[in-house]
Amino acid sequence: MDGFINIVKYKQSEYDIDDGFDLEQLILLKRQNNLQFTNAGEPVNKFVYFDSVTKEYNAIFLYANEQGMIDQHVDYLTYVGHTTFPDPYVIQKYGPLADMDVKIRPISIPDSLLHKMRASLELGYLRFNDESSYNALNLDGTVFENWITDENVNNKWTTYPADIDNDKDFEYFIYETRGMALNIESNNINDTIPYGLEHYESDLKSAIATAKTSSFSSAFFDAITALGVTVDTSQF
Repeated sequence: MDGFINIVKYKQSEYDIDDGFDLEQLILLKRQNNLQFTNAGEPVNKFVYFDSVTKEYNAIFLYANEQGMIDQHVDYLTYVGHTTFPDPYVIQKYGPLADMDVKIRPISIPDSLLHKMRASLELGYLRFNDESSYNALNLDGTVFENWITDENVNNKWTTYPADIDNDKDFEYFIYETRGMALNIESNNINDTIPYGLEHYESDLKSAIATAKTSSFSSAFFDAITALGVTVDTSQF
């Protein structure tokens, strides 16, 4: 799937960032709101991964195609009314420019990797609802991949439950039940991060590294400027 990634890094030294929870809490403290995509709703496939080496908070939003990502930004800018991009977006969503360095880049995640990322969140959901079954699992690399197929994980991420009939409500359902954090613990002493990251973390890091040097298409920028929005191209 194609989409975009927000790569967030704290620039100051007032707070120590030891793990993803630290940075996520700092974002919550510094940001204005998280309502940019409220109108259309966020995509179902969204994930957060914290790189413990670079201390970067990577928020990934994925769509069936590039047009879905473009439509998301056009809807957001029309809804919020920002006249420049991306600074107002960064300030609202992550905090002051003096505190947060945010790079927004396109990203492509192959299906094989996407399925494993979904599976991690699905295992977190299983642990929450049936901890005994979760504890009974012994998923090494091969068994982990087989479990994805045996449990029809991808169907759960692509098929509406009986009481849902639209993407926006489905996204809300998936987020409320599965979340989006691949490796960020809460401050609950008994919390355990979703299982399986060790089986694909190197592939995920590779996809993020590729994204860092990638550029959005002209269609993406043309759609934004057509709204009368000024894009700071120096940031891309």
